[in-house]
Amino acid sequence: MVKEAGIEISFYVLLGLGGRDHWQRHIYETAKLINETEPEFVRIRRLWPYEGNSPISGPESPLLHEIRAGNFNPQTPEGTVLELRLLIERLHNLSTFVACDHQNNYVQVSGRMNEDKDAMLAKIDVFLALPESDREAHYLAVGSRI
Repeated sequence: MVKEAGIEISFYVLLGLGGRDHWQRHIYETAKLINETEPEFVRIRRLWPYEGNSPISGPESPLLHEIRAGNFNPQTPEGTVLELRLLIERLHNLSTFVACDHQNNYVQVSGRMNEDKDAMLAKIDVFLALPESDREAHYLAVGSRI
């Protein structure tokens, strides 16, 4: 009904939201929702549970309390790249434009799933094929920022 009314649908996907324990389920269910609804845009971001002394103002991320209590096992940088790859892999032949274009993301890929999916997966695979030391250096260089 929303599309029939001429309203564009845009989703934000937070890589890392399932943590290390539930990341596959998070991505499977996210891909399922995107495939069912075919939004015009999907923007990819990476979860960042910021501390109170971060460059942004405001209180500390409530998720940090869960991490400290052992209730949430945060995803690794490499894990978020694997999440991105799995998400794109599981998206079908959609006209949806996926943009992983925020400076906080470890790999920047963008395109329409029905046209650019293979190229996006190839770019991620090239990154994952780098030596581990190069990938680790990249993760440190990107860090977390708004």
